[in-house]
Amino acid sequence: MTSLKRTARIAGLWYLGFTLGPFYLLYVPSHTVVHNDAAATAARVLAHETLYRWGMLAETMGAVVFIGLSLALYRLFEDVDRHRARQLVVLVLVSAALGLVAEVFNAAALLVFRGGDAFAALDNHTRNSIGMLLIRIHGQANSINQTFWGLWLLPFGSLVVQSRFLPRWLGYWLLLASPGLSSASPGSSLRTPQTLSSATSSRCSWPS
Repeated sequence: MTSLKRTARIAGLWYLGFTLGPFYLLYVPSHTVVHNDAAATAARVLAHETLYRWGMLAETMGAVVFIGLSLALYRLFEDVDRHRARQLVVLVLVSAALGLVAEVFNAAALLVFRGGDAFAALDNHTRNSIGMLLIRIHGQANSINQTFWGLWLLPFGSLVVQSRFLPRWLGYWLLLASPGLSSASPGSSLRTPQTLSSATSSRCSWPS
């Protein structure tokens, strides 16, 4: 096996990590978040706390996978256009960092919903409202991050088009997939499974 094929296969293995996306972007929110209902959301999160925690872990792993993929793609394309390969890595690093910071708000929401001595001075209504606000901030961060989920496909698609070892149609397909996310407006601070479905499909824009 040549070095190029080995690097491409490593990148492909990293890409499989994107299969976590539908779990933490769609499945977990659909079972834990009730739009505009803080009390119901608190009850669901506490009732499905294990699922909620798995969602946080999966989202954290998703950021790590995204970074690993970008580094593998850099190795794959550095001889094609090192400048564009670096652009790809930078966009992914910004996206991954934003995702990891946003996950802190989900973790904080769980702490608030659970209560405890630190929140003894707050009644249930106030606690639930704060927790819901934290979840909304997490959702707003994902809305902003959606821009980077589209932008990283621009250097990726360009590199595929320039390369001689991948079909050019794949590069054009990636370039066409980018505007669907990068031009999206974060109109809602709380992302629902319906609004995130397009984000999931576009972020994983490498056909099998």
